[in-house]
Parts: sequence; C-alpha cells; structure tokens
Amino acid sequence: ATEEFENLPQVGAPVYIELDYKCNHDFMVGAYINYPFSVVNRELLWVTPKEDWNKIYINMTGTVSEAIDNTSLKFYINMFRTDTTQDAWIEFDNFKLVY
Repeated sequence: ATEEFENLPQVGAPVYIELDYKCNHDFMVGAYINYPFSVVNRELLWVTPKEDWNKIYINMTGTVSEAIDNTSLKFYINMFRTDTTQDAWIEFDNFKLVY
C-alpha cells in the first residue's frame, strides 16, 4: 500500500520517516516521486530483520528536496522473498512522517 503526501517542506528542510518494526526478513523503504510526465522510483533504505520491536529514522530530506515540482510523493514498503523463505513476516507500528 502507498500513502500520498502533499505540501511537504522542501529546499533542504529536515524530513524523516519514523518507524517501529519487527520482522524476520529484509525489507526496503522507498518512494515514488510523481511528476506530470514521469515517475521516479527511489529505493531509500534496506532494513535488516529484528525479532524485537526496533525504532528507526529514515532521512528523507534529500528525496523530498529533489521532488520540487512533483505532483505527489508516495512512500512504500517492499519485501523480496526468496524461493526458500517459508514464513516471511513483518509488523509495523507508529509509521510517521516527521518534519
């Protein structure tokens, strides 16, 4: 699932994703920057497995600043399972955009 964010601060203003998670498989946090005639995909951070709750902050300042004149910015989570993965899981809590 993706969520659209509008009216974010730009030109170098600090923007972070705050996220609590636990999982048993790597996952990636990324962003789609939507322009009038194209979409840019930014893979922002690969996150490693943690069996207990873990809080991370992902610096989005550069990505948001790059997105000047965009029509929208969407963040996403992606998990790539291998053929040998029997039970891949991920849990999230307190997913926030902080600025």
